Amino acid sequence: MSQFLESIKLFQGEVFHLDWHQKRVDETFAAKFRGAQSLNLKTILENQSLPKEDLFKIRIVYDAQAYLIEVLPYQKRNIKTVEFIETKADYSYKSTNRSFIYKARTKSKADEVIFIKNGYIADSSYANLVFYDGQVWFTPTTYLLNGTTRQRLISEDKIKAIPILLEDITKFEYIGFINALNDLGEQAIPLNGL
Repeated sequence: MSQFLESIKLFQGEVFHLDWHQKRVDETFAAKFRGAQSLNLKTILENQSLPKEDLFKIRIVYDAQAYLIEVLPYQKRNIKTVEFIETKADYSYKSTNRSFIYKARTKSKADEVIFIKNGYIADSSYANLVFYDGQVWFTPTTYLLNGTTRQRLISEDKIKAIPILLEDITKFEYIGFINALNDLGEQAIPLNGL
């Protein structure tokens, strides 16, 4: 049976954006485990003894019958180089089957890989992408995974979704990496340095 995962930010004892994670878990259950009762993340986390200081990633691996929870210290990646890699992978749900990601990262000598689908920018190996043109942050419409932070930032009108071809990135000043542990502007690098 397939397993899926949820990564949730815990900072100074506060759990972030749980409603967005619950929405994705519910959508995954509806699509992959029809008829099964979805996990209740709030109940699961209320029964955990969570650290009150520093930054942690709460990692929940689950299927229709069971779940495993880990609370791991989180360190942001230091990205100075990227490699663009073409993929045909379908990663619509946040699955533990990430072999195409591990394979690409193992082959690459760069700090991070960015996946391209049919010439369009998609995601990095661990985050959705955003591009800053000096005024507005944009995110590709050709994502591999429609991440919770990406969805939230679009709904808050903080980023705009547009198609971004690989050759379009020269129009932007910065590339940012967003996921549950990295909000908008927390991890961005200048594109002229790549």
